[in-house]
Amino acid sequence: METSYRCTKVLQTPAHTSALAFGHAGHLFAGCDDGTLRLYDLSTFKVLKAIRGFPAEISSIACQKRSGVESRDAWVACGQKIYLFQMDSPKMIMTPEDAISTIQICDEEETEDVLNEITLDTGKKYLAFSTDSGVVGVVDVTTKEVTKMKSKHENICSNVKFIPDRPREIVSSGYDETLLHFDCLQGSVLSKRKIPSMDNTVGGITLSPPFITSSAMSPSGVLAVGTADGRIWLGFGSEMQKQAKKRSRKWNGLSEEGEVTQKVRRWSYRRNGLPRQ
Repeated sequence: METSYRCTKVLQTPAHTSALAFGHAGHLFAGCDDGTLRLYDLSTFKVLKAIRGFPAEISSIACQKRSGVESRDAWVACGQKIYLFQMDSPKMIMTPEDAISTIQICDEEETEDVLNEITLDTGKKYLAFSTDSGVVGVVDVTTKEVTKMKSKHENICSNVKFIPDRPREIVSSGYDETLLHFDCLQGSVLSKRKIPSMDNTVGGITLSPPFITSSAMSPSGVLAVGTADGRIWLGFGSEMQKQAKKRSRKWNGLSEEGEVTQKVRRWSYRRNGLPRQ
């Protein structure tokens, strides 16, 4: 018997929603491209808190539990900076000046460089980040020290994820069609994988290159990435390690032997730059 689903509620925001994150099961953070952020109570669908006055769109949100407090603290990536807010503040409406920490990540001289994704490790000790300039790095949550990796992507770095059970290892992906696996404390590359290209012309129409636009990491260490040419790449190398019953010194999720690529849909470009289905 098929499971049926229905929409129970649609929340309207005044601007394009650019980032979402659950605080806990009953709280939803929504960031918008007009530089505002709202915290919703999902039992009433009312706004509990709001932050306005950010200098750019909210690109990513990561939530962190603080002892003795129900509301999650929120790390917010916006423009070139990461802000940390305590959402149990008595203020209903906050501004960036109310952040308890503000960390400059991007080089201020590179005015077009901005943050993309931020994510916390399971131990909530490090916050990883990715940027338009291709830089990948981590922030020590306690000291706020910023460490940037020694190598970077050749184009936009769109995503970054921590690897389960390996708190010092991260994997990033970007528009250079490449996955980079780092030791984030040493800043060195442990492994890399370039997404294999397919024939990008059909009937004389140019298809999108395999830019990596999204990624997800399973609790067992299986990596999935979505590409602009309509494919999903899966890395099962970590599963193969477990079957061998021998823990490797490093995660093997980018191994060619463990990869599977599934075509979802092909896209081509119209002359106006929009994708053609």
